[in-house]
Amino acid sequence: MREGRSKKIGPTEREPTRARHWRETEPSAEKPEMNDSENTRRRDRRGQSSPSARHERVEPPSKASSAEEPPRERVLKRAMRLLAARPRSERELRERLLEKERASAGVIEEAIEKLREYGYVSDEKFALGYASYRVQQKPIGKRRLLRELAAHKLSEEAMREAVEAIFTEHSEEELLDRAIEKRLARTGPPRSRADLKRLYDHLLRAGFPHEIVMSRLKDLKVNQPEEE
Repeated sequence: MREGRSKKIGPTEREPTRARHWRETEPSAEKPEMNDSENTRRRDRRGQSSPSARHERVEPPSKASSAEEPPRERVLKRAMRLLAARPRSERELRERLLEKERASAGVIEEAIEKLREYGYVSDEKFALGYASYRVQQKPIGKRRLLRELAAHKLSEEAMREAVEAIFTEHSEEELLDRAIEKRLARTGPPRSRADLKRLYDHLLRAGFPHEIVMSRLKDLKVNQPEEE
């Protein structure tokens, strides 16, 4: 019975401190006797399960398989991950792939062309979707919308078509009225010319033209506090 227990506990296996102490201090008279040849065979068996051998058995082959993957497939998979994270323009996607992927420009162009065929990359769809979302989220003018679209590195044609479509559905005057209403709901009506100036600056930053902003602000009355 003791021999069976000693076989299960190898020098390369971890064991509780108390159990190891008990095994090392066990009286030699109680251990089963074995000859030199048997001791030699056991040492040889223990040597076969060295740390380096165990490491080779459990090492994952992922790195090797990744290196063997064709560049076109690898680039295509990364592009899909980037698009899944958030929509991107064609130029944004191309720059990210050129920055991170160790692949030629030709391979990256092939991947983008394939994604374009699938409908996953389209500057026109991206521009229209972004413009529609921004106007619904917050009323802004044409100038502000064009600046934001340009920041996504879209083509001039895609930006122009998106802005025309959005401002055909929602006039700039309508969006301006919504912007004024939202601002006054948060700050209250202007009580001084300084308040009126702050409202004017806010509307200009939102991208509305000076002319229609001034025409709307003329209708606003400044609520001066009554003097005691």
